[in-house]
Amino acid sequence: LQRHGITMSVASSRNTASLRSFLKDMDIEQYISYVLGADDVARPKPAPEPVLKTLAALGFAAEETLVVGDMPVDILMGRNAGATTCGVTYGNASRQQLEEAGADFVIDDMEELITTIFNGQE
Repeated sequence: LQRHGITMSVASSRNTASLRSFLKDMDIEQYISYVLGADDVARPKPAPEPVLKTLAALGFAAEETLVVGDMPVDILMGRNAGATTCGVTYGNASRQQLEEAGADFVIDDMEELITTIFNGQE
């Protein structure tokens, strides 16, 4: 995604210190432009504040944003902010739960995300 010019951020229910440690342990921190923990907002998921704060910091509009998450609160947060949402079934919630939360689409693996973003044109 980064190679294709996609800016990535993470908004989590974890606190910021734990989130940064997790990203470092996963060896992906260098790909993340903005990190936002639950302790960085007054109103966490499913409120739109995490997305809106991220958009303000990075200079993007909701209309050009894709929120990807594995829980219904992630989908609701994205929808509440006016972003397109993508549920992923390889996390904590089922396809049905993500669809019921209103995900614009649901995928089963990361390759589907790349294909969806680029419409099969990499």
